[in-house]
Amino acid sequence: MSYLNLDLAYFTHRKTLRLLGLLGHRADVFPLRLWAYVAGHYPESGLLQSYLPSEIEAIIGWRGKPGDAVEALVRVGFLETTPDGFLIHDWAAHEGHLSAFSERARHAAQMRWSKLKPHALSIAQTAPEQSVEQSPVPHPTVPTVPNQPSVVLQRPENLSQEGRCAQPLTEGERTLVERIANWHLRAIFRTRTAPAEVVRQLTRTVRAHGVEAVRIVFEAVVSQSDAHPATFWAGIKTSNRPPRTPTALAPGIDKLIGSVGDGPRPAVTQEGTA
Repeated sequence: MSYLNLDLAYFTHRKTLRLLGLLGHRADVFPLRLWAYVAGHYPESGLLQSYLPSEIEAIIGWRGKPGDAVEALVRVGFLETTPDGFLIHDWAAHEGHLSAFSERARHAAQMRWSKLKPHALSIAQTAPEQSVEQSPVPHPTVPTVPNQPSVVLQRPENLSQEGRCAQPLTEGERTLVERIANWHLRAIFRTRTAPAEVVRQLTRTVRAHGVEAVRIVFEAVVSQSDAHPATFWAGIKTSNRPPRTPTALAPGIDKLIGSVGDGPRPAVTQEGTA
């Protein structure tokens, strides 16, 4: 462990006493802080090359007027000024052993590495032979099933949102879905393009209730003078038993139409809506 050489008479030395007179109480610790810093960073030369006075004062912990501490250290003889920067006075004579400590640490590190280097090189040379790329197993990610091809699970293309394999719509079902979607979109958005979400919802409705039951509800709704898509969805939702004829649903339709709201509704023609 590195350490500083400190004269036993340091605290009563004339330089220390003069520094106390110039900078005040506890100024005797300033040189100690500076020596410890230089010993850790510049043990060979003791030179604070290109350091500004403000930097040195920050190192020693000076809180007084800027420039006074460095000026006092130079005046009493703890610091010397050189063209390259500030130099610790008689650094080599008093703390020259720190350079030897630094050299000894560097030499010890080299010796440790020279002992470890052969082992490190041997590990690096043998590692590629044991890597995955060099492994004789065709599929090393499946070690318990040797010589088996990788299996990739794919999602069935006809898997519906409910998690069931749904068969394609029949011609009659598709025709009904398109008819309701066109009516639905013209009635609400005044557009000829049906959003995909509406088509998906109608498809699910047809599969859940059956094409004939949905057709009955739809025809019963559009036959009313105040038809609205909300009435269609309400009729599907509330009819646990799909009626066999439009007449069987008629009493419930009048009630549903009254609960839709006061929003504008399109006029109904023979094609569905105006």
